[in-house]
Amino acid sequence: MLTKQQLREMHDLVLVTKGAVGTYRTSGSTGEPYDFPRGPNEFADGYMSTWASRIPNGLEPFDSFVLAANTISGSGVSGYAQAKARLIRAAKDVSGNSWKVNGFLPNPSDADAAIRALKLVRPKYVVGYPSAIASIARRAAERGQSFAHLTHVILTSESVYASDVRLIEEGLSVRVLIEYGAIETGVIAGTSAGANGWPLSVLWWRTLVRTDADNEAIVTTLSNRLFPLINYGLGDRLSPTRLTEAGSVVTIGQIEGRSRDVVTVNGRDGALRIVSAREISSLVRDLPGVYSAQVAQPREGLAELLVVAPELPIDRVVRLMSDALGRNRPEFAPGSVRARLVTRHIEGARGKRSLVVPGGSIPSDSPVFDLILL
Repeated sequence: MLTKQQLREMHDLVLVTKGAVGTYRTSGSTGEPYDFPRGPNEFADGYMSTWASRIPNGLEPFDSFVLAANTISGSGVSGYAQAKARLIRAAKDVSGNSWKVNGFLPNPSDADAAIRALKLVRPKYVVGYPSAIASIARRAAERGQSFAHLTHVILTSESVYASDVRLIEEGLSVRVLIEYGAIETGVIAGTSAGANGWPLSVLWWRTLVRTDADNEAIVTTLSNRLFPLINYGLGDRLSPTRLTEAGSVVTIGQIEGRSRDVVTVNGRDGALRIVSAREISSLVRDLPGVYSAQVAQPREGLAELLVVAPELPIDRVVRLMSDALGRNRPEFAPGSVRARLVTRHIEGARGKRSLVVPGGSIPSDSPVFDLILL
């Protein structure tokens, strides 16, 4: 299997591919970002794959839309490169009838700014990270805002929570579509025609998808690409719902997130438990007043929940979290999970919603509380 780490290690060799007219730059959400060679005719192929899943679901090219995503990274990029990226973004906005708003919305005031943009632009649909659009939907519901012009929301992430889908459907009164892919592959799958969110139909004529014994996605690009990817590990876990006789994935019932997003927690029986960070986060992130819940691993056996809940008293936040964890994971040992109250969601690569926060990014001055797991 070809891995992202192997491409990083052979970066210099990859970049001398003959015929390249540019590069794709990965987000770095599974490690350090890297550049990937782009051929002269790949824009049209990517455009076709995007609309192959959108058109059957009622959208058309040049419908007005808002992009809620941080597509311009500020770290390690020169001022000239950032200016060039913004010009390209502006050109895309004009030519594609789209508008860009910040996709990193860690608190209610940022969501209010996005709501003002939606009112001004009046788009037919919104594209972006689930966390950003869920924040907009939550805030719109709180303020009694409605958007009669909106018909669809397209979520783009390797992890989409069912609770986010429900929140967006109810808060914005829209149909939710999901697009799954990667910068280096383009769109791999999209919401099946007539469905709402899941399942996703794989664009099998351009990308072959299989899973290994751990359900990690392995893809092979079939379209005309300068640098094809063969048996390429994406680092995501999938739940296929339909396979061909040869084992290729036709439809995807759920994307379970990054295979590396796990933490260890001490159990009451003395055993060390390996737990999905997504599962721990989901137990508290939908509690009333909680805007964000990330997970960190200060040391083996101890997990911290980094929570943004600016409108709740601290004792109530801790009590709600203790009740949720104690009720759902009674096997966790006392002192194995702590709450750390932070003022903002900790930004990941290119503004993505990183579930697991690296140890070096944990704000040391934020208050920490032991959760009482009865």
